[in-house]
Amino acid sequence: MIMSNIATTIEQSKHLLELGLDPKTADCMWLVTSRARLHVLDGEPISNYDRWENYPAWSLTALLEVIPKPDLYRETADLWVCVTFFKEGSIRGFGETAIDATYDVITKMFERGYLKKKGGQQ
Repeated sequence: MIMSNIATTIEQSKHLLELGLDPKTADCMWLVTSRARLHVLDGEPISNYDRWENYPAWSLTALLEVIPKPDLYRETADLWVCVTFFKEGSIRGFGETAIDATYDVITKMFERGYLKKKGGQQ
C-alpha cells in the first residue's frame, strides 16, 4: 500500500467516496498524472484540483474527525484497533496501520447507518 501511513490509499479513497464520505473533509489529494503523488491541501479548496483525475485523501487526523468519540490504540506489533462508541454499543475497526483501522470503522459506520452520504451523521 502506497503511503498508507500518511493518508488513505487511492483504493481506500475511492471506496470512501462511493460510500458517500464528503470529499470536503479530506485534507490531502492524490494527484494522478504519469504516477500518483500525494499532495497535502493545507487549507486549499479541493475544487482547485477538479481538472485532473485526482482523488481526495484523508490523513489520520481528518479520518478521526469523522468519527464520534474515537479511541485508537495499538493492540499488537502489527495490529491497530479503532473503536467508536454509541448508545447502542460500539464499532471496532482493525488494520495494519492506524489509518487502516480508522478506515475500517468508517466503512462499518456507513454499512450500519451511523453515517449517511456526504459525511453527515444520523
